[in-house]
Parts: sequence; structure tokens; C-alpha cells
Amino acid sequence: MTNKSFSLAQLKEDRKRVEQMNRWYKLDGRDNKKHKFHGLFTGLGKISKKLELLERMSNAYDANKKYIP
Repeated sequence: MTNKSFSLAQLKEDRKRVEQMNRWYKLDGRDNKKHKFHGLFTGLGKISKKLELLERMSNAYDANKKYIP
């Protein structure tokens, strides 16, 4: 077995990827035990653009609530 060392850049990239996947996991509601994909990260990359758009729309709505009669 070989001991492979990783560069600092690789470690930063991996951490960023993990944070992004965890964010998408929560945005998709998979942290809810009743979600059909609870506990799975599979497929999050495919729906990431949709999740990002929904989050931006939600943030924009929340920011403008006070202007909505």
C-alpha cells in the first residue's frame, strides 16, 4: 500500500467540494428523514443548477418581502 500525500491546493479543492455537496444536500431537503433520498448524495450534481436557482429566487423574495403589499 502506498501513502499518497496531497497538496494544499488539492485539500482546499476537496473541502470546497464537500461544503458544496453538503449545501446542496440541505437545499434539496435530504436532511429530512422523510425525503426519499435521505442519506444519499447521489444525483446532487445533476440538480445543482436547479437548487442554486431556487435558493437565489428565495433569497430575492425574502429581501423584497417588505416591498410586497
